[in-house]
This record gives sequence, C-alpha cells and structure tokens, in this order.
Amino acid sequence: MLALALACTMRPELVAPDEPTVDHAVVPAPPTPIYTDCFVDGDGDGWGSEPVTVDGGACTVGTSAIDGDCDDANLRRSPGQAEVCDGLDNDCDEVVDFPVPRDAPNWYADADGDGFGDAAASVQDCDAPDGYVGDATDCDDGAPSAFPGGEEVCDDGLDGDCAGDGDGLCRVEGDWSVSDVRDAVWLGEAEDDGFGRAVTVFDLDGDGAPELFVGGYQTFGAGDKRASDHLVRNPDIGGSAADATLEVYSSNEDVKVAWVPGVLPDADGDGCRELALGGYDTAASGYAGVVWVVGACSGTLTEADAVVQGVADGVNGFGNQTVAVDDSDGDGAAELLVGGSGDAVVDGGWRDKHGRAYLFLDPMYELDAADADVVFDTPAVAEWMSLGTQVCSADFDGDGLSDAAMSAPGYGYGYATLPSWGRGGTVFVAFAPFAAQTDLIGIDGTPGDSVLVYATSDEDGMLGYSLACGGDLDGDGLPELLIGDEYEGSVTGRVYIQSPREPGSVAAESVGWRIDGSVPGDTLGRAMASGDLDGDGRDDIAIVEISGDPGVIDIFYGGSTANRTSADADARINGPYALALGDFNGDGIDDIAAGQATDSTVAHWSGAVSIILGGDMDP
Repeated sequence: MLALALACTMRPELVAPDEPTVDHAVVPAPPTPIYTDCFVDGDGDGWGSEPVTVDGGACTVGTSAIDGDCDDANLRRSPGQAEVCDGLDNDCDEVVDFPVPRDAPNWYADADGDGFGDAAASVQDCDAPDGYVGDATDCDDGAPSAFPGGEEVCDDGLDGDCAGDGDGLCRVEGDWSVSDVRDAVWLGEAEDDGFGRAVTVFDLDGDGAPELFVGGYQTFGAGDKRASDHLVRNPDIGGSAADATLEVYSSNEDVKVAWVPGVLPDADGDGCRELALGGYDTAASGYAGVVWVVGACSGTLTEADAVVQGVADGVNGFGNQTVAVDDSDGDGAAELLVGGSGDAVVDGGWRDKHGRAYLFLDPMYELDAADADVVFDTPAVAEWMSLGTQVCSADFDGDGLSDAAMSAPGYGYGYATLPSWGRGGTVFVAFAPFAAQTDLIGIDGTPGDSVLVYATSDEDGMLGYSLACGGDLDGDGLPELLIGDEYEGSVTGRVYIQSPREPGSVAAESVGWRIDGSVPGDTLGRAMASGDLDGDGRDDIAIVEISGDPGVIDIFYGGSTANRTSADADARINGPYALALGDFNGDGIDDIAAGQATDSTVAHWSGAVSIILGGDMDP
C-alpha cells in the first residue's frame, strides 16, 4: 500500500508539449501624470493672462507662472512697468500715463497767449494742459506784445523783442532832419553867435548827470567878436544860451579862447571840477599860447585859478586843444595834456608848424610850457608836422595807466619837406609811463620807445585832422582810437577805427577797420564820438560829415567791425556839424548833443544845439 501510495505521489505531471510556460513575476503600474497650472504669456514679457495647464513641473515657453498681464499682445504693458508717454496703460493700473512718466516734457504757462511761456511756471505732463506751451522764453508773460522776435515799440516800457535791453532798442534809422528827431533845443541869442560851433560833455559837479559845454561867439561891438563858451546844466530840457549857468569869454579882443576844454578835478573845494581852456593872448604872451584853469561853477578868465603860459615867441598855438589825463604815472592824480600845433623853436632855429604836446602832472598853479613834466616832440622832422593838433587820452593797453594819443596832420603846407611817411598825416600813441622828453619818431620813420605810429600812403590826406579816444568797439574790453581824415580820397573823408595795444609802426589802412565817405565832397570825419545810443550794451559810432551846409551826423550801430561807407549808415541826421555824447536824462543810454552853428531860428547864424535822447530816437 505504501509502495502504491509512493508511486502515485511521485508520478510526474503531464504537460502538453505545445503549452507555453507561464512567468508569474509582478508587473509595475504605469506612472501617474504631472500637470502645472500656468498662464499664457503671448508677448513674452513674463506676465500671463489666460490660465493654461502644462505637462511637467514648470511653465514652458509662451507661458508664465505669474498672472495679471492686462494686454498679453503688447510687450510694453504689464504690472510694474514704468509709465511712458505713449497713450497706453503701461503698468496695468487702469490709468493711462499716470503717474506722470519720467519722459514727460515740461510745459510752461502762457498767460498772455502770445505762444511763449514763462520759465518760472511749469508743469510736467505728456500733453500740454490748457494755457501751457512748450516754449519757455517769454520775458513778460503779462504782455502779449513782448516775446522773442517781437517788435520794439518806443516808450511802451516793454522789452518788445525780449533781447534783455528793456525798452532800449528804440532807435532812429533812415534819413531825418534834426528837427524831426530832437527832444529839446538850445538856441543862440544873437546874429552870428554861432552857438553850437563846438560841443563837449562832462560831469562837472559829480552828480552823475553830465553838463554841456557849448562853443560860439560873443559880439561886443563893431569888429569885436570874441570866442565865447557856455556851460549848460540839464541839457535835456532845452532853453536859450541866455539861460546858461556860466558863460566864459575873453576879457578883451586880444584874447582868443578855444571852444573845447579839458576838465580837471575840483581844486578849490567848491564842489565843481575845473575847466582848462586853451587859447592865446596876443597882448600878454606874444602869441605863444595860454591855458586858463577856471572854476566850472563860477569864474572868468581874469579870475582864473591857474594860468599855463606857452613859451613866449616859442610855441604859436599852445593850448589849441587841452584834455585831462586820468593818471599816467600811477599816483592817482589827474594831469593835463596840452597840444601846441603851431610854430616852434627847435635847436635854436624857427620851424614852421612843427608842433609839440605837453603833459603837466600838476597843472593847478601858474607855470609855463618850459615847466612841462613831459614834452612829446619830433625833433628829427624839421617842419609842417603840426604835432598836437588833436590830443586825447585813454588806457589803450589795459595796464592801468593813461596813454596819450596826438595827431600831426601836416595840413598839406610845404609837405615836400616832410619824409614820405608823414606827408598824409601821422598819429602817435605814446604808452605810459612817459620819459620827460618823449621823442615820437626818427627821420627814417622808426618809432620812439613805447610809441605806436599810424601813417597813411595818401599824401593828399590829413590823417589825424580829428581824433577821439572812444569806447570798446570790438568787444575786447579795451578802448579804441578813432582817427579822422576828412581830406582822404579826393575829399570823401575817412574814419579809421584802431586798437592801439603795443608800440610799432603800421599803415592805418592795413589794421583795424574804417568807414569811408561815399562821394567826393562828403568830408567824412570832421568830428566823431562813440557811445551806446540804443541801449543794447554795445558802443555805437557817430561821425560828422560836412557834405554841405549844414552837415550830417552818420550813425553806425555797434556789432560790426567790417569796412563800411557813409552810405551804409544806419541813420543820418541832417543839420549838425558838431556833436558830443552823454547820458543827459539818466536812463543809462547815451544821448546826442548836435551843434548847429548856422541855425537861424533866432537870427542869422545865431546857432543852436539839439538834444536827441538815445533809446528814444524814433521820430
């Protein structure tokens, strides 16, 4: 039984030969899918809008994990983006262009509606608010007629063109009679007085308002006609020569008085500066010449504070012109420069029209030409120089000391005896400090030490017939020298504007610039002056031409250093043939005193002086 049981137990399992074997190992389940919640970022700015599920663990390209884009099609719009002026809500705060973008322009209040804004009243915004403009150059936002490029209207109190000169550019232009543009007139008293033959301007009492000194004649009887000078205060109000504060005339018919004085400091403590009047006394000084120093507030030649005599029979013409020199030696005291253009004794011999100039460092006491501290001379040249015909003084080189300019026009008499360089006239500038004997030039034309020589190639000219130490005409901060030659170029006349800065010798035609007469007979350059006539801060030039009787003042407004002619004048005032400039009404702008010695308003050639206020010369 046991055997049978074992046999039954150990019987092998029968397997069908074609049935596969089964692997009973465990098979793993597939992974669970991972999804990420993102937002569509269509413009790639890092901010999304519409939600989207992305397979995987991170947002893919074109999606973003950050929601909130207000315009997913515009890269310039998303939360936190800076606002710019583009008309869009860049930062998605539902407000366009707010806060005010950094690139927003400034707008300026235009209260007067002239299209120009006030720089002091501005706002920043993308678009101009009502009443605001983009321009900030209005100088007066309460005046619609005042704006850059606007028109100046005289006496309206406005800077019409916003040029920064106030109402100052009201100026005369074109061709006018003096009676059309003058603001006041002073009239001579009697026939042939010639009141206005010469005019000079200076401040005598130190009040800042200049006085006017007018030259003319005074008739004392048949054949007794003497030079007479009138001192006029408050020139801008007009009046008669009879109203003059002071009249200075010669004590007798032998005494001849110059019309253009120099002005010295107050020496007697009366509050007025002193006048240095040149001339000559035929009885007392043998035609040698004399300079009287007279109190400007009161006084006569017979009561002169000081008398400076020419050397008897030595210098005919001593005192033909006098001018104050601020300070040539650095001691702070004013000096007196005297021209003596007549005959002279040189090296023991008489020389016709030789001429000299003299500098007195302390002229306030009686002395004579032999006591001059400095003598300017041309000893190498025999005759006909007429040195000292015109003199003036300015600090041309900017060293703080006053230099001296003097002319030797030659007058054309016997010019063949002159060296060729001097036949058309010569002008000398001596730079301070001066030697006691300052020889200006050698016979070969070599300048003396510290001397600048101007000459001309026109042997028929009279270079230096007139002379004026002017203002700063070229903007370099130093004064210019105006040299007149009214006989140049077949009597057309010429004015040279020179900048004397260092010693040497030059042809006047080759340096600086010039203004020529237009046609023969103009005789441009009888008198000259410079000053700011239109209030633009630049000095202008006024020149007298004697193209007829009466003459003409040609005005050239500042800013140009180009050569011009009288035909280029900005304005022509017909009538005067003497002029001086000064600020008579205290407005900071120079005015014109125009002498008209042949005016016959009162009587034949009684004369007149017209006052033309600068900055208000519009007829």
